[in-house]
Order: sequence, then structure tokens, then C-alpha cells
Amino acid sequence: MLLFFYIYTAKRGTMNKKTRGDLLLILTAMIWGSAFVTQKSGMDHIEPFTFNCIRMLIGSAVLVPFLKLGRKASPGHGPGGQLLPDEKRRQTRLMIHAALICGITIFVGTTLQQIGLVYTTAGKSGFITALYIIIVPIYGIFMRKRPRNILWVCVVLGIGGLYLLCVNGRTSIGIGDIVTFIGAFAFAAQIQAIDYYSLKLNPVLLSCMQFLICGIISVPCMFIFETPHMAAIMSCWPQIVYTGVLSC
Repeated sequence: MLLFFYIYTAKRGTMNKKTRGDLLLILTAMIWGSAFVTQKSGMDHIEPFTFNCIRMLIGSAVLVPFLKLGRKASPGHGPGGQLLPDEKRRQTRLMIHAALICGITIFVGTTLQQIGLVYTTAGKSGFITALYIIIVPIYGIFMRKRPRNILWVCVVLGIGGLYLLCVNGRTSIGIGDIVTFIGAFAFAAQIQAIDYYSLKLNPVLLSCMQFLICGIISVPCMFIFETPHMAAIMSCWPQIVYTGVLSC
């Protein structure tokens, strides 16, 4: 319903840019949050590197038809709309640099998240991963970005929620919770990188490239640390497709 409302109002031109962005982020959160359930059930069939390798390569491939949607106007364009040689080389170098940073950080984040899901619940994993919303502005402090005062209220609430979800009767935190929490720092770094590079590059192409790099890095890890079987992969293809197509 949210998607249909977004399309309807966007076509009529009755929605401003900020509202459009907020609705897209809410829709993203709904898809991303529901994916934790499929990611958890996928771990009943295959191992983390195998799951991430296939879903990320699928995610990269799915974005290819939409690359033109993310094109940005640039002062380096010539009269025919094509990039001038110098600007094209600069954009290519920047894209490679950005894709490597984003791809490596999302590889670390998703790998730790999938490993954590083996030992913790989908609900706890979702909450702990979402703590990157606190970590992101904390990173910003080191980048000379002054956070709003409400951030510190969020920090207290986030730590309180983490305690209530993760600490059991013996006041201990499980290994899956710790691994997932470490992964949240990688996601926060990836978001900071996206925030910086998406203003300078085609964001759809950047997303496509980061998922491709993440998938490629996962290939050797899959064969070194795991034993992938086609039968096991096919037994959880709905989970892989859901996370690969919708989440990515």
C-alpha cells in the first residue's frame, strides 16, 4: 500500500522531495526488517558465506536494468551529453575507490550478521544491527559533524533496549549478539561511505558495484571455509531470492 501511495502521489506531483525520501526509507525499513526472518531460516540450509555470496551477486544483477535511473548531471559532460574523457577517467577512478570501500564494509557487516544469526534470533539480530543509527552520528563526530542533542537520548534508549533483548537471567550476552553488534559498526561505516559518494556518483551503479564486490569476495571464503552443495542451496532459494532481489 505504501508503494502504491508513493507512485500515485509522485506521478501527480503532490509530494515534495523530503516526503518522498522519507516514504522510500520507511518502505526500505519494512523490506529490510522482514528479511531478517528469511536470513535466519536460510541458515537452516546453507552457511553464511554461501548465502551472502549468492544473494549479493543476484542483487547486483537485478540492479543492472536500472542503472540509467541514477545518472547525475555533471559539468564534465560534452555538448552531446557524453562525459568528456578527463571527467570519465576521474569518475571511473572515484567509482572504483567508492565501490571497494562500500563493498568491503558491507561484506564485513553482512558476514558478521549472517554468522550472528546462527546463534541468535532474527528479532535480536534486527535490533542489534539497527544500532548503527547510533553509531553513524558517533562516527560523524570524528568527521567534524556535530550531532544533535537528541542523539544522546537515542544512545541511552538504544543501550537500554540492547540490554533488555540480549541479557538473559544469568546477565550474559550470547556470542551471536556480540558478533552482530560488531557487524553494526561495519554497516555504520558503509552508510557513511554511501552518504559521501552517492552525492558524487550514480547511486544505483554504486549499489550494483558494491554488491558485486561483496559477492566476489565471498566466493573464495565460501569454498575455503564452507562446503556448498547445490541441493542445499536450492532448498532455500526463496530466502536467497527475497534477500537478493528485495533487500539489495
